[in-house]
Amino acid sequence: MSTRMFSEDQLERLRSFPDIGRDDLIRYFTLTPADVAFIDPGRGRGPSDRLGLAVQLSTLPWLGFVPDEVRSAPRVAVARLAERLDVDPGVLEEYGQREQTRSDHLRLVAGYLGWKNAPAGSMAIKELEQFLLDRAMEHDSPTLLFNLATEYLMASKTIRPGMTTLAKMVATARTSATSLTWEKVAHLLTDQLRADLDRLLVYDAGLKTTRLAWLIKAATDATATSVKTAIDKLTYLRNMDVHTLDVSMLAAERRRFLASVGRRSTNQALERRDERRRYPILLAVVAQSAVDQVDEVVILFDQAVSARESRAKTKTDEALIERAKAGEARQLLLEVILPLLADPSIPDEQIGALLRNRIGMGKLREVVADGWKRLPRDHGRLSALHASYTYLRQFTPQVLAAIHFQGGPGTADLMDAVAILKRLNDSGGRKVPEEAPTSFVPTRYAEYLDKARKSGDETAYRHYWELCVVLALRDGLRSGDIFVPGSRRYADPATYLYTDCWPDLLRMAGSLKYGQATASLVVGKWSAASRQNILAAALKEWGMLRRTLHAAKYLSDPAYRRKIARQLNKGESLHALRRDLHYAHQGAVTKPQLSDQTDQAWCLTVLTNAVIAWTTEYYSLAVRQLRAAGRDVPDELLAHISPAHSENVNFFGVITVDVEAELAKLDVGGWRPLRPAAADLSLL
Repeated sequence: MSTRMFSEDQLERLRSFPDIGRDDLIRYFTLTPADVAFIDPGRGRGPSDRLGLAVQLSTLPWLGFVPDEVRSAPRVAVARLAERLDVDPGVLEEYGQREQTRSDHLRLVAGYLGWKNAPAGSMAIKELEQFLLDRAMEHDSPTLLFNLATEYLMASKTIRPGMTTLAKMVATARTSATSLTWEKVAHLLTDQLRADLDRLLVYDAGLKTTRLAWLIKAATDATATSVKTAIDKLTYLRNMDVHTLDVSMLAAERRRFLASVGRRSTNQALERRDERRRYPILLAVVAQSAVDQVDEVVILFDQAVSARESRAKTKTDEALIERAKAGEARQLLLEVILPLLADPSIPDEQIGALLRNRIGMGKLREVVADGWKRLPRDHGRLSALHASYTYLRQFTPQVLAAIHFQGGPGTADLMDAVAILKRLNDSGGRKVPEEAPTSFVPTRYAEYLDKARKSGDETAYRHYWELCVVLALRDGLRSGDIFVPGSRRYADPATYLYTDCWPDLLRMAGSLKYGQATASLVVGKWSAASRQNILAAALKEWGMLRRTLHAAKYLSDPAYRRKIARQLNKGESLHALRRDLHYAHQGAVTKPQLSDQTDQAWCLTVLTNAVIAWTTEYYSLAVRQLRAAGRDVPDELLAHISPAHSENVNFFGVITVDVEAELAKLDVGGWRPLRPAAADLSLL
């Protein structure tokens, strides 16, 4: 069972001493006076026993166990201990020729450090089994579970059992997690639901793919066709009654894990799985998809409407530019007319004659003939958007029918308007009722409705009123004033808060801390919330208070200002490093799925941290070497240095590394050789 989890080479590495880094060397292989007294009580122990006991004493808290071959400990670690004990490092070769000696010494070390063994059937083993089962309900990777088990054992100061024992425990935990998952969801898997889940894996000639692949494929653009496809997916899932299934008996981590397995697996791999694994995976996929599809419909609705609004804005801006060019002749006339009108010495009866003489009747007739219409308050943007009315009607009725929108405080009129529009869509009605609310219509658009109503043009009134409803609905979804039950991204903002803490602000802080909601989501919702939202107002007031305190400190404390300036410079250098590392995508996140976007961001974070860690370590080494050589490197200077240095990083091409050759260049401490220091420190 263990060999299936790890190869023989991996097993050997896990049983043996790994390479040791500088930090671990100092942390674990530095003996205190009490340690030395424990190792050398003054009698009965020769040099080899003292050094071997010291190796075990340092290794147990480092690895959580002591390898059988104590003599294979890292040479640099042995040398450090031997120097402290004033013995020859070579005497370790004589240590532990009797297995009993090593066992007795390990028992002494465990007692001295407060560690304990975990024999089979002990309470420690039972607690470890429960820990592994809990983690296996969140993660299925055997390597990850093994690493979590070793971390758990080290945290509880329990000596790690043998590799075979621990590997069997991991395998047992994975099997138990699968069985427990099945037990938790088996009551949901009716014959009808099983048949529906099985059909997900059947090739659909109309779709030219399986239903599962169709469901998990994200939209690539925000068009009317994409919106309707997303609605078709949502309708399909609702016909399966997925939205009524309660899978909360599974931890959120377990649901996400099972859904990710379903999304990554091929159709054939899922068909080959035992039903106790296949059905929970498919159930998690459709349960997550039911929420994701609601979000995708609303997101595509937002993007499609916004794209047409943006196009209308572009057309309006272009028309304004042309209008400004055409109005230049009128502006020139005003420069002639206004001085004459403002001159009190010119009698009123002479004004007309003077203007006609100075400007000329031909020019006046030319300007009058061109005409000049007064622009509406929005400069014609809603009129330009009206050109897209037919396009928007291709999907907005379906969105209103498929999504159950609900409103928060101050949205009653808008929600009444949405209900009226839905009834008109269902019945095929064209005339907007007289009592239909319009209070949600922005002032800049109100004159369109007034003009259409006064002229009796019911068609124009319906079009402009419907466009205002759609735009207000879109804006309300963005601000959180309008929400969608069953959605994750567009849920009621109140659901982002934990309910077990009484103060609202602390509930929100708890939600952020424990991952119930992201900071960007909460800030975006509350920032765009209406004035009727009390919590949003409280947050803004609290933010003003914090900003006031910050501004007062910033203005009164020069050192604080310099500190902020340094941090801003370091932050900008860090952003520049991330952009350089992400050059292949030109700084853009290209993945459509949120999980893939998160993976991409984490990869960039790991890579950035690796570069910064490497640079920081070698900066420290260089500073120590300069100071050891007698150079003055003040700490005040180091405070201005950013670790986001990247001139030494090659961002381009494929780099082949000769690992053995690079390792051969390292010194005994594991460092690469530094370049010679410049004669003038300012040149560094």
